[in-house]
Amino acid sequence: MKTSKTKLKKQLTAAVNSLVYHIDMKATASHVGTEYFLLCKEQAKSDFQFFGTGSVASQAKFCFMESLLNALEDENRFDMKSLVYCVKHATFAQSLVLNFRKLIESELEKTGFPVQDFKTYQYRDLYSELY
Repeated sequence: MKTSKTKLKKQLTAAVNSLVYHIDMKATASHVGTEYFLLCKEQAKSDFQFFGTGSVASQAKFCFMESLLNALEDENRFDMKSLVYCVKHATFAQSLVLNFRKLIESELEKTGFPVQDFKTYQYRDLYSELY
């Protein structure tokens, strides 16, 4: 049975918070989990003008998880040449996966985040009342 939108939104928040915290703790020299979230938030601010639904925070969380899951599926998606053509948060997510794959997979499992259900949604489907 597919996870309800309300429950999925709550699970998304819990999983993002857990991932940011644990990545920050693992990367002791810097707060790369927080830095990644801030990149997603920066992207969300510009996207919010286009989508106009939900909130910047909800878009940042969706962006965070979507890019991270894409990177988990293909950790070699981007090469150095592609850096100038893609958004910063996508390449940052790839780097996080290359450095912290086991931690990320473990946290997704611990939080019980429904990865497959999440992948069936686009942002507007999850946060718009019109869909």
